[in-house]
Amino acid sequence: MNQDTLVRIDKLALLFQQSYPAIFVSLITAALLTAILWPAQEHSILLTWFAIIAFTALGRYVLFMRYRQASPQGEDILAWEKPYFVTLTLTTLTWGIGSAAIMPGDSPVHQVLIIAFMLGMSGGAISLYSAHRLMTLITVSIVLLPVTAWFLVLNSNPLSVGMAVGVAIFFVSAIRATKALALAQHQSFSLTHALTDSEEKHRLAMEAAQDGLWDWDVITGNVYYSPSWCHIIGEDNIQNSYTTWEDRIHPEDKTRILDSIKAHMAGETPTWKEEHRLRSAEGAWIWVLGRGKVVETDQDDSPLRMIGTMTDISRRKQAEAALHESMEKYQGLVEDIGDKLVVFSHEPCSGELLYVSSGFDSIFGFSREKALNQSWQDIISWLPDSTDRANNCILQLTEGEIDFTQFDMEFTHPDGKERSIRVSCHPIKNELGRVATINGVVEDITEQMSAQKRLRLAGNVLTKTQDGIVITDSHGLIVDANPASLQASGYTLGEVLGSNPSIFSSGKHTPEFYAQMWSTLNTSGHWEGEIWNRRKSGEIYTEQLSIDAVKDEAGKLQNYIAIFHDISYFKEREDELRQIAFHDVLTGLPNRLVLNDRMQQALLQSGRNKDRIAVCFLDLDGFKPINDTHGHDTGDHVLVEVARRLKDTLRSNDTVARIGGDEFVLLLQDIKDTDELDELMQRVLKVISRPYNMPNATVTVSASIGVAIQKGDYSDAEILLSNADQAMYNAKKHGKNCYRIYKTNVE
Repeated sequence: MNQDTLVRIDKLALLFQQSYPAIFVSLITAALLTAILWPAQEHSILLTWFAIIAFTALGRYVLFMRYRQASPQGEDILAWEKPYFVTLTLTTLTWGIGSAAIMPGDSPVHQVLIIAFMLGMSGGAISLYSAHRLMTLITVSIVLLPVTAWFLVLNSNPLSVGMAVGVAIFFVSAIRATKALALAQHQSFSLTHALTDSEEKHRLAMEAAQDGLWDWDVITGNVYYSPSWCHIIGEDNIQNSYTTWEDRIHPEDKTRILDSIKAHMAGETPTWKEEHRLRSAEGAWIWVLGRGKVVETDQDDSPLRMIGTMTDISRRKQAEAALHESMEKYQGLVEDIGDKLVVFSHEPCSGELLYVSSGFDSIFGFSREKALNQSWQDIISWLPDSTDRANNCILQLTEGEIDFTQFDMEFTHPDGKERSIRVSCHPIKNELGRVATINGVVEDITEQMSAQKRLRLAGNVLTKTQDGIVITDSHGLIVDANPASLQASGYTLGEVLGSNPSIFSSGKHTPEFYAQMWSTLNTSGHWEGEIWNRRKSGEIYTEQLSIDAVKDEAGKLQNYIAIFHDISYFKEREDELRQIAFHDVLTGLPNRLVLNDRMQQALLQSGRNKDRIAVCFLDLDGFKPINDTHGHDTGDHVLVEVARRLKDTLRSNDTVARIGGDEFVLLLQDIKDTDELDELMQRVLKVISRPYNMPNATVTVSASIGVAIQKGDYSDAEILLSNADQAMYNAKKHGKNCYRIYKTNVE
């Protein structure tokens, strides 16, 4: 809550406090004015005016009583501002406008009396409402202006003008008076709050510190001891004398303490600070920390006044003694803990190391003797954020939020390498329940963190690699799969975990294939090859798969790791290349290379089975004019259509090949007789000669076919093809659109 809000609250509270007397003064004044004007004004006007005054006064009284019953505090008071100012304004309007209404027009005496009443009301408003300057000016204006207007407008005789001028002078004075009063009250409220706030902060600081204060008049020997100082001693009524303190000093500490006081007063030390023991009121010895400074000297620099504090440190001393005893008791045990662990104890606030075990040298790289009595934050080259992390955890221990904590820290070893430790610690409390030390164990986890980094790296490789990886247990059930494998298969991780890899099976491999795969895997621990698998969508794809068996140090099988990548694209490209290598690009028919191979196979089969084969060399008649007239695109369409018609006409075991341009070769197998051959050739000639409906024209071609027949004995394929070529030229000579047989070795 800011200062201005506090001042508003105080102003409104003051206004409500003044409401009660203001209401009754208003009623009494109205009754008195009614009685005075009763002989000079109509009674109905006076009674109406008085009734309105009484009604508004009753409204203000009800609001005042509700405010007292609610007893609001803080900012809740501000909710009453609006209703308070509304009722005050209504009351003021009744007085201001009503005064003009009840003003007798023919009685200067009564007019002067009303002016006097109005001026009195305005003066009272200045006194009552000056805490809020705006409402004060509004109230005075509403009360005085109607009467002033009445004099100047309705009854502008010299007396009226004079009274109006007097009212105006009073109004100007009221403005200046309200400004001064409001400013003074605002400053008073602000100073009051500022002083209260300052006193509260000072009181809280003193209570939090729990230090005893003392103020020593060196000349008189009088000393002021604060209540906190007396509380530490355990005695309320003590003599305000220097000897009160000196007589309580422990005999073993007295000489040292008094000498240090004298040294400071002689100017040898800037301040005095000593730990010593004092006798309490109960006779027990308490440890205190005394601090002081000479604050006033004479012309010769002789001390005149010295002030200081005294802090009870008995608990800390007890904790130190308990720690010393505990350390002696258990030191022999922790010294043999090894060079990978360090037992430590440090002061909770400063971080001063009170004890470290022998493993400190091995972990941190320098002698533990150099570390003792030093702050752990300063003696080691910690990496960024390590000290902040540790300090946050230690603060939680010190404040009692937790009883145990564990955190990791990183530092640079003197050899220049970064190392990691794990700190486990807990607070040690004294008999009073306060944290005396932070004890714990440091473990060197450098190798462990390196192993974790390697595991994280392996995990990143598993996650980021483009190869699919699936891991199963020794029973072949999937325990993990990386994103690449899930993307390739279309399954989610939840769908494959615990399943057998057979869910990927395409069904294209025989049981013998899988049996051979597992036999190789179990024998050598490795299998690699191409395999067809099925995606979740049902699509079959080809992958290059490598499976390895993973065993533990004892040779027991632990896992199977399958690594694969999708090679469907490469297989498709391979098929395309094979198609290009062995087939005609335009028609898709086998090319000369495939034809030669099939002719060799057919000749071998003919030799074994003693059946007939026929090689037909087909050349289109009238094809060149189509290219010349309609373009090569039309010619290509005609060739494609010829290839289709030939394939549809021949038998399933026959071969149609294109060996160049408009030349085709038909390889016919198992020809029973010449009638069958003639029927087949006539059918071919017929389908070739049918019109070809192209996009831009309808064209016709015919075919000249030369046939070479081989029966029984083996013959060279090239010779057979050459004979068919010669027979084709013979067909051309006989008018085209016919076939001729090259007769050799034919029955």
